[in-house]
Amino acid sequence: MRLTSKLNFSITKKRLQMMSRMTSWFRSSSKSLLIMPLLGFFAFLFCKDSEPDDLVIITNNNESLYTDVELGIKLSTTDGKSALLMFTTGEIPFTGTANWYRKTNHKLVRQHQFVDGLNTSSKFFDREGRDSIRFENGYSDGILDGYRVYNSSNILVRDWGTQKTDDGQLTIYKTWFSNGDLKFEMTLDKNDKYEGLMTLYDEQGDILEQELYKEGQLIEKIK
Repeated sequence: MRLTSKLNFSITKKRLQMMSRMTSWFRSSSKSLLIMPLLGFFAFLFCKDSEPDDLVIITNNNESLYTDVELGIKLSTTDGKSALLMFTTGEIPFTGTANWYRKTNHKLVRQHQFVDGLNTSSKFFDREGRDSIRFENGYSDGILDGYRVYNSSNILVRDWGTQKTDDGQLTIYKTWFSNGDLKFEMTLDKNDKYEGLMTLYDEQGDILEQELYKEGQLIEKIK
């Protein structure tokens, strides 16, 4: 799902800046979240002698990092269901923890938890090996359909997920202040267009801005 959409309505400078920060954050977070399948995909592309059912190890192709477990993918097994499906060298879907360390100082860089080959959670660390951010991933039939992001204090700061409706699927996006209070919430329809209320709160819980959308069109600026 994308969190970007054409801005075809009059918008305040503050809202434009906020949406720009959201888009930038989502893109960078998505890259971090999907780093393993991307590595696996490119590893597969460059393994010209590999067959679709061959196991392609992706945990040993980083010049600056090393891991404590070897994991790989089979392109045919993903079948569009999950780009995060990881296998052991024995070709068994991996359950357990995989750690990445920096070669220069051997500090922990990131840590991934897997259940039956699916990446259920990920932690990322600063250069001193201290917790900085954590993802909790949600799946539906093997497809990533949402995730939550927690800061170093284990406070929920981002939540992206999907919800089935009679008209299709909605994408719900929320952010929180560091004190745990809701900061922003919005919904996208199945075509990635704004749908329903889009609300921005201050740190006291009061509404700063609120707009109502229908199929991407601004229906009413409530505040």
